Amino acid sequence: MVLGFAVNAQNLIPNGDFEKHKHFFSFRSLSSLSTWYKPNHATPDYRYTGFIDKKFADNYCVGLHLQFHKENTYFGKYINVEYVQIKLLEKLKVDKIYCLSANVLLDLKNEHAIPCLNFSLTPKAIKAKKDNKMFENVTYYNLDYSEDSLMRDKKNWMYVCKTIQAKGNEKYFTIGNFDTAMNLTSLVKKNRSNFLDTYYYVDNISLVEIKDSAECDCQYKRDKPLIQPTKIDTLNIGDQLVLKKVFFATNKSNLLPESSNALQALLKAMEDNPNLFIEIIGYTDNIGNEEKNILLSENRAIAVANYLIENGISEQRIKKAGFGSSNPISDNITEAGRALNRRIEIKILNK
Repeated sequence: MVLGFAVNAQNLIPNGDFEKHKHFFSFRSLSSLSTWYKPNHATPDYRYTGFIDKKFADNYCVGLHLQFHKENTYFGKYINVEYVQIKLLEKLKVDKIYCLSANVLLDLKNEHAIPCLNFSLTPKAIKAKKDNKMFENVTYYNLDYSEDSLMRDKKNWMYVCKTIQAKGNEKYFTIGNFDTAMNLTSLVKKNRSNFLDTYYYVDNISLVEIKDSAECDCQYKRDKPLIQPTKIDTLNIGDQLVLKKVFFATNKSNLLPESSNALQALLKAMEDNPNLFIEIIGYTDNIGNEEKNILLSENRAIAVANYLIENGISEQRIKKAGFGSSNPISDNITEAGRALNRRIEIKILNK
């Protein structure tokens, strides 16, 4: 039984998890983050996710604010629109298909939501000389969310994405809000203020080339586990399986938000089968120092175990181990093969 694996193609957005930084407190100066910068004079925030108190996030993310007046005024409708921009690792190829994905969270105190965030891919950097207003006349895409829902989840990181066919030579990525017709939707019954605003946290931005648009799964599945935990009943003691859809920050043991469904399904399997004892085993590919790979694989296994323990599973039912690049299940020559080898396995010890 295979619960899964994550195939990680090269992410063309450097520092997409916002972990590399020079400052702790603010993202208001261009030196605050390596590689990322602000294209207008607004002040997007560089945030420590511990202050947001949400599980499965990396240590840092960016906060983007959108504020406008209900009516156009002398100063214009859009008062403050925040963006962040970055130069891609390489230009996009003509007619190739790419998947852009990110994790998004609506701020807990916000009273308004939007149906999507926008982003642009341009051959040249876009830049405002004076103000913090919205960029207009820029070709943009929407990050797809659920067809029947706003991006209004304040408790869980929302996985959003978009399939893109490149025109070719796109070199810069900018995320914010470009839709001048966009209206915020109130999440409260009464809002008498003429000023409307919303604030989103954004993390784990990824842009990868894909062969088939079906690889870019944009459906939000908070309440739809990717596996059926009851199938674990068919396994025997000693059986091992690959845990699907568990994602970590590059070269780190931080669980990423899109791991939530697989971890919740594993948790439910442990809850439904109180006599189930497992060993969680981490593996890496063969890139880098093997001693460090073993430590990384151990820490990733510990991270998965800690999720179960923090959610009520007895530590006595869980063993942890990491074996680095040993026991590969694919080649280590291609990126696709190495991606298969970077995995978490579950071994049944007792049931």
